[in-house]
This record gives sequence, C-alpha cells and structure tokens, in this order.
Amino acid sequence: MALKPIKGMTLREAVFYLEVTLKKLAYREILLDMWKCEDKKKNPAAKKKISCCKEDIKELDKRKEDIKEHIILLCGQKAKK
Repeated sequence: MALKPIKGMTLREAVFYLEVTLKKLAYREILLDMWKCEDKKKNPAAKKKISCCKEDIKELDKRKEDIKEHIILLCGQKAKK
C-alpha cells in the first residue's frame, strides 16, 4: 500500500485521507469475515489471506490514529491563530 506522508498534510487532505483509510478498514474487515467463513470450510488459501488481511488492518488502524492526531494538531494550530 502506497501511503502519503502525514506530516505536511493540510486539514482538508487529512480529513480526506482519514475517510479513505476508514473505508479501506471497513473493506478489509468485510474480507476478513468472508475468508473466515471460507477457512471454516477448510480452504487452505483462506488462511494466508486471513493473515495478510489482519496485517493490513493493523497497519490501517495505526494510520487512522496517526491521521486523527495530525487533525487534532492542525485544529489546535488554527485555534491559536
């Protein structure tokens, strides 16, 4: 996943990327549920997909928190002005 650096994002960009990140997270969670059902049917390919999907979810979740912090910082800077 190619990710844009968070530092230097404007407030508008940060909000947009937060929205995109949340959509990606929701999509990955849907896939994870789907593959867990496949895994119960003893599909060996599903196990690999599940572990990759869990890694993506961890990465996206961390990014979500980083973007939220950046938005809070930007809002704080705007409030001081």
